[in-house]
Amino acid sequence: MARIPTKIHVVLLGIGLTALAGCASTPPPNSAMTQARQMLAAARAVQATVFAPLELGEAQAKFNFAQQALAKQAYEQARMLANEAEVTAELARARSRLKDMQHKIQMQRTENTRLRRELLGRNSPSSSDATKSGGGA
Repeated sequence: MARIPTKIHVVLLGIGLTALAGCASTPPPNSAMTQARQMLAAARAVQATVFAPLELGEAQAKFNFAQQALAKQAYEQARMLANEAEVTAELARARSRLKDMQHKIQMQRTENTRLRRELLGRNSPSSSDATKSGGGA
């Protein structure tokens, strides 16, 4: 009867070692960390610090947490946080580009209005021209 508990222990030991081996085989998320870092840089390149500071700050915080998880060798958590950081940085980049384009559109509308007024002012008869043509008749 001593054999049954020994077999159970061997089976449990085997399951435990398999579980540990499974955890140990999870590679560090180097690619995910690199992609998140690159997307953060891309967001900063389009002035997300100005146009989307909340989203950029959130992405940076997630990336910092991913780095901490990586240091603790919690690779799955680090991968998840790095992926979230990448997506949030992409959102910051998109919002920044949107706001920049909206700003450029508004600037162009202002310039178009100024040009329209200038052209209409030059093309319409001025009061001095009307006086000259009307006074000489």
